[in-house]
Amino acid sequence: MLKDGPITSQPLSQSPIVLWLFMKLACCTFVSVLANCANAQYVFDDGGTHVIDHVDIEPGDTGTAIVTNGTTVIANELNLFQLPDDGDTRGLSFSVTDGTLDVNGGFIGPTVLDDARLNLRGGVYAESDDLRPRSFITGSGNSELRIEDGALTSEFTPLLHSFNAVTIEDQSELFMSGGDLTGVTAIWSFDQSSATITGGTIVGYREAAILEGDSQLTVLGGDVQLLEDENVDRSSLYIARENSSLFLLGGQHGTSHSFLGQNLIHASGSSSVRVANVDAWAAFPMTYGRLFHLRDEATITVDSGSIEHFTYSRAEATSSMLIEDAARLDVNGGQFQIWFTHRGSIRRAALDAMGTSQIDVSGGEFMIMSTSEEPNSQPDNDVYFAHAADQSTVSISGGMTRLNPELDEVVPLTVAARDEASMFISGSDFNYPLGALADLDGMLTGTLTDGNPFQWKFERDETARIVLVPEPATLPIMLLVGIMLWHLTRK
Repeated sequence: MLKDGPITSQPLSQSPIVLWLFMKLACCTFVSVLANCANAQYVFDDGGTHVIDHVDIEPGDTGTAIVTNGTTVIANELNLFQLPDDGDTRGLSFSVTDGTLDVNGGFIGPTVLDDARLNLRGGVYAESDDLRPRSFITGSGNSELRIEDGALTSEFTPLLHSFNAVTIEDQSELFMSGGDLTGVTAIWSFDQSSATITGGTIVGYREAAILEGDSQLTVLGGDVQLLEDENVDRSSLYIARENSSLFLLGGQHGTSHSFLGQNLIHASGSSSVRVANVDAWAAFPMTYGRLFHLRDEATITVDSGSIEHFTYSRAEATSSMLIEDAARLDVNGGQFQIWFTHRGSIRRAALDAMGTSQIDVSGGEFMIMSTSEEPNSQPDNDVYFAHAADQSTVSISGGMTRLNPELDEVVPLTVAARDEASMFISGSDFNYPLGALADLDGMLTGTLTDGNPFQWKFERDETARIVLVPEPATLPIMLLVGIMLWHLTRK
């Protein structure tokens, strides 16, 4: 039996007496406050507003409430209950279509929305043993979810790993300003849906968020993280697929794992990512993982923020940011601190371009530390700032770089172009003539366009190019000089 609190905006025809008579006649039809028939559900479909505070379950009850036809249900401090048929402990589940559910406290079971509205201001979502939708909350059909407080987490049964926290689809929207979301995947968004996070805590055990199908996620604040759990295979903090968009414009974002590698951000398809004003970290003390992994035609733009990466590897090659296929990475700013710990002789690179991908660095700070775990090893001085392979292109016009900054002497990083790759370095005061370098290796010094001096070792294959480009301000002068020389040779 469902105990209903005060009811407002209810027509006389829907009074408890009339409803009681109606239900006696209809046997298993329930509108508003009573439910006594076998296999019954609680149905709110009169277009009014109902306040419920307690659930009493009788044999045959499913523990599900249906809200429809513009009806609003306000749930205050709902209780946990046991289904008499199987002893399963759960909270009241809701199916809302063209209605509104306000949750202010208590315990709630999985909720499914279709063209509906949910306002979560408190309470705890409690999963059940035999009711397993893909999420605690599923919103579809232009639904709107607003989470201000409360917890979507598992505290009562050991089935957390069968649940995601929130799934939104079919142009639905999620707005989160507080509360806690915990699930295998905390937020799964697709079919042109969108989520905006300004506060609260989001925890995933495999992903914090998956975006696909033209969906969008904007994070302006809050704490987003992955937690280590040996029962769940690891993936990435954020996954952006297809034509989705990810905007990390504030907040804290972190992931760590001891044994299974992953990425802070994995982007594929034609997805786009922008990072600014964040505090982000990815730590893999006993395994290999990356900050960014881009594939297909995905793009990532980094404008600002503090980004830390710690990774361990025994593999042949390891990189902090791997850009493959026709993907693109633009670094305009940000403070990167990258720690490589490794065993054996392997290639370590902060920036790694493959396929026909492009990397453009015009600013930022890159503090790179590299050490070997071999006995009596010293700080590792053979690290690549940028490594371009296949037919990829790397352009560097700015940024401050430093390898093992704890050492007193300046230790040069290495830049390399392999296969048919191209690397363009823009600036002035080079110790080599402008244009393509003829040497296959050597030491290169100069000042980048943004004013940062550099000293790098360089390496290239005979089929690859490393080109020194004058800073833009000098191009008109060089063009004028070239024209004058051409006229002089004509006389």
